[in-house]
Amino acid sequence: MQIGQKNTKIVDMTKGSILKGMLIFLFPLLIGNLFQQAYNVVDSIIVGQILGDDAFTAVGATGSSSFMILGFASGLTSGLAVCAAQYFGAKDEAGLRKSLVTSILISLISAIILTVVGIACIDPLLTLTDLDGQFYQYAKEYLFPIFIGIVFTIAYNLFSNILRSLGDTRTPLYALILGCLVNIGADYLFVGPFNMGIAGAAWATILSQAISAIYCAIWMFYRYSYTRIKKEDWKPVGKMYASHVRISLPMAVQFAIVGIGLLMQQKGANMINNAYMAEMAGNPNIVEGLYTTAYSAAGRIDGFSNCVILAIGTMMATYCGQNYGSADLPRIKKGLYLGTVMGISVCLVMAAILIPLTPYILYLFLQNPSPEVQQATFLYMAVQLGCYALLSTLYVFRSSIQGLGRSEITIIVSIVELVLRIIFSLVLAQYAGWIGLSFSNPIAWIGADLVLIPAMILIIKKFNRQQKEGTFGLTKETKNTEETTQKESGTK
Repeated sequence: MQIGQKNTKIVDMTKGSILKGMLIFLFPLLIGNLFQQAYNVVDSIIVGQILGDDAFTAVGATGSSSFMILGFASGLTSGLAVCAAQYFGAKDEAGLRKSLVTSILISLISAIILTVVGIACIDPLLTLTDLDGQFYQYAKEYLFPIFIGIVFTIAYNLFSNILRSLGDTRTPLYALILGCLVNIGADYLFVGPFNMGIAGAAWATILSQAISAIYCAIWMFYRYSYTRIKKEDWKPVGKMYASHVRISLPMAVQFAIVGIGLLMQQKGANMINNAYMAEMAGNPNIVEGLYTTAYSAAGRIDGFSNCVILAIGTMMATYCGQNYGSADLPRIKKGLYLGTVMGISVCLVMAAILIPLTPYILYLFLQNPSPEVQQATFLYMAVQLGCYALLSTLYVFRSSIQGLGRSEITIIVSIVELVLRIIFSLVLAQYAGWIGLSFSNPIAWIGADLVLIPAMILIIKKFNRQQKEGTFGLTKETKNTEETTQKESGTK
């Protein structure tokens, strides 16, 4: 089967109706993101219901502590998938196979490094967030297996992202469903009858990701002939590695930078909680871990409500990557407009539905949430959901820029977002308390949008000039790769 040949599983967004292609691509991706969130949510629900609220709070707190490491891995594989999308759009089968080899080797090296770094950083990361007492120990027990299994996390992210970049959103969805079912069963067994404690939930997650990764890899290499790597594809091409690192490394760094911001936000929540505990010491009405628990619960709800925006962002990265490969600038412009409108519209609907439901969703995670925890979680989520249009704009433009191969720009955006999030997480947490912390994300989103939108305008202007000169798209890079491959194999 050649690239571009008709296949019912493949969504080629370089041709046909733009909106129809986007929606066909988006729906399985959205369902997949929901199942991806289910990994963490199932952990939280089972841990919370079996081990109690303290264990639930600790699992939630690990999200910000681990995202700097896991986010780097996620960003790296997303960037590598952008390269695959560009070769797919250019219909360059040889380039695509070499891209897969390059991505696999880069991912393997990164997995080894990140495993070592992650394990070494467990204590420093948890200490940095001011997590104390029983929360600290629970979180430490949970993070160790998570970092041990980074190789499976990276493998799943790589193969699923590459499949999506080729227009196949169904296979990653099936892999996620399978993994989620394994996760639920293993969670119950490991945490319950096997009595593995909070670490059991982490091992269940790793097991499910390993199975999902194997499923995606087998299906990708079995189903699509143009992904079947040949012996000559393993010969290293310096320009290929350089181009992949140029796109993927900035995306990895960008995710890590976001992780640092989330870490500081967790620190702000813990600061507020510690101040509350000191003020209420001896008061019989004190709610243990009030704000730390509320922040953990809000993070889980936010993760689910974020699924739609994340799916739209992933769709835009693949859409722009494919159409950059096919050198279709007018189609890219139309897609940007439709993606922006789609994202903002969805966010308004979500806000109207989810804000009133927030207090009731809490009962999924906590056995009997106090009115104070409900109120704090509701306030935080009302602010986030009410400002989601800003986040959607950020995802659409940032992902589109990444898909166009200009991921270095997103590092600047991430630094702006990081600085604003750190300043307002800590400063507002100190002087305005919980309401101040709740607004730290929207302020960071505004700052990022103010950089992204002008950047996209400049990129489009540059592409307009390139199109007039006949140099727009992946054409030159593809030719260079082919020439290099031919020289190395001794053929013309």
